[in-house]
Amino acid sequence: MPPNTTTDVVFTVQVHGRALNEILNVSLNGINNINSVLLNDAGQDGDLVPDDGAYSGTLTVDTNGLSPQECLIYKAIAITSTGNFTSPGYELCVTAFPIGFQPSDTSHVVSDPESGEPAIADEVLVGFKAGTSESTMISIAESVNGQIIGSLIELGIYQIKLDTPAATSAELAVILAALAAFPEVEFSESNVIDQDTTVVPSDSKFSDQDGTRMTKHGISQEDM
Repeated sequence: MPPNTTTDVVFTVQVHGRALNEILNVSLNGINNINSVLLNDAGQDGDLVPDDGAYSGTLTVDTNGLSPQECLIYKAIAITSTGNFTSPGYELCVTAFPIGFQPSDTSHVVSDPESGEPAIADEVLVGFKAGTSESTMISIAESVNGQIIGSLIELGIYQIKLDTPAATSAELAVILAALAAFPEVEFSESNVIDQDTTVVPSDSKFSDQDGTRMTKHGISQEDM
């Protein structure tokens, strides 16, 4: 979430392992904040399909006064005829970086140093270790004459745009190695283009990311 903003966010909670007629209500509750909302499965207020076990509701999230990387924590509670069940906590964090990935310039392409596949010449993807400050991330990006233009906060992946595109695969490899040398960096890799020319990171968890304004919880009996 951007700092110093007030944003309506749709939360969706999927309830597993319970018949619909056993569920009395589902709510989302702030753990370190006072926000809460009663969710519905009636096709209203952000709920897309009625009676499918997915409960949704809109919550106004206020990040005024919060610092970058400070997180709001939420848990979903399902009250059923056989007992109450609580989801694991979900963190919605404040960041000064753009949320989501920005469109890439596919007119400048070089070969990925590892796979040989075509990759964006003026971008790299970096995963930072937990606890790395945003100011440190900015400094690391600047060390290779780049800037952070996009982020997948939940996955810890950041999109860095280089001021000057790499001219060759070897030049891109040097940039990636320089980034990987920082102790705060978990990984650095090129931004590979898939067969449909859609730019995706090679991180295997990319497809698991939440939508920019749609957060998802799952409640199952195993989680309670």
